[in-house]
Amino acid sequence: QLTIRGVSKPLRIQVRRLGEKTSDKGEKHAGFEAVFKFRRSDFGVKGMSGYISDEVEVTASLACKLPPPSP
Repeated sequence: QLTIRGVSKPLRIQVRRLGEKTSDKGEKHAGFEAVFKFRRSDFGVKGMSGYISDEVEVTASLACKLPPPSP
């Protein structure tokens, strides 16, 4: 769910696992990317409509340190 200016709407986010890598210290890390779009007008945001598109695309990247395997 995404809330902007007090307006909440359901949100569908696609998350893609980019891969894993082991560091020089032997620690495993994983990378992810999430992408979603929304329309500003759905949340009552109309300012600067001549300069900013109504549709906004957000891309978020995340790198995580994975826990060591259980014994």
